[in-house]
Amino acid sequence: MKVDTKEVNPAFQSIIQNPGQKVFLDANFFIPPDRSEVAKVRAYSFTDFKEYWLIPLLSEFAGLAIHESVYDELVADSVKKYADEQTSCIIVAQLSRQKSKIFIMN
Repeated sequence: MKVDTKEVNPAFQSIIQNPGQKVFLDANFFIPPDRSEVAKVRAYSFTDFKEYWLIPLLSEFAGLAIHESVYDELVADSVKKYADEQTSCIIVAQLSRQKSKIFIMN
């Protein structure tokens, strides 16, 4: 993979300059990495993942949100419980032809 360090990514720059804007996250942001099946390493614990990744991320960016279909992908009880604890409100929005729930994170 090549990373262009000469040009600023305008989407990334926008998020850094305006951390309160609504940004929709994928389920992978909430799932701790686990390479234990392909390498001789232990799985990253959810406690450590929460402390070093989720808490700083949710503290710094106030406008993070997840769509209900992404929320449904959070299958681990600890991950879903944490998402529930961090959800400040649920909005029902008209997206396309159907209504969808949007979970706004703290």
